[in-house]
Parts: sequence; C-alpha cells; structure tokens
Amino acid sequence: VVKYQGTMKTDASLNPAEETTGRRGVGAYNLRAVTGPAQGQVTLFWNQPREVDVVDYNVVYTDTPAVEKWGALNIPSSQRSFTVRGLTPGVRYYFWLSGTHLGQSPWVSELAK
Repeated sequence: VVKYQGTMKTDASLNPAEETTGRRGVGAYNLRAVTGPAQGQVTLFWNQPREVDVVDYNVVYTDTPAVEKWGALNIPSSQRSFTVRGLTPGVRYYFWLSGTHLGQSPWVSELAK
C-alpha cells in the first residue's frame, strides 16, 4: 500500500519547486502532485469542485511550462487521482487539470523519480 502525504487547501499558493512531498492542493480542484508510486511516475490528486457538474477531466503535462506537450483526456468524473506513467526519472514535470464546465487549474510540478 502506497501512502501519499499532504493536505488539500482551497486556493493555496503554488508550492516551491524544491518541495516534492506534503503538497497542498491548488485552485478550485485542490490539485496536487506527488512522486510515484513507481519509477518514472507522478500521481495527481484532486477534489471535485463544489456546485459544479463535471462530466470528465483532462490532464495536460509538460517538461517545460512554456509548451503544453502531452495529455490524458476524458478521465471519468468519478476519479480523484491519475498516475502519469512513462516519465523520465529526474526530470521535473508540470501538470494542470481541467474539467467540463470549469477552467483549468494552476500548474503544479513534481520530479519523476
């Protein structure tokens, strides 16, 4: 069993780039990212925003925030986490989440180990 640390807090500021565990969530989704559970993976966690009917979620990620490179689309609205696989160990990745009827979250970042 993999235990992830951290708390979620609405509208928290973006965490420092060097912080890789114990992240607070950011934005309306309370989005946070943690390394793992396996090498080359980062797991995202979020809450469904209040009073919004989300049909599905989309995750966009990149290794440079100036260019959105990859994504995972149509994640079912019942999910509250998603593991991005196939990442290069030691590289910092940047992620944002969007949901139907609600805009995108702020960027969060995490190292793939």
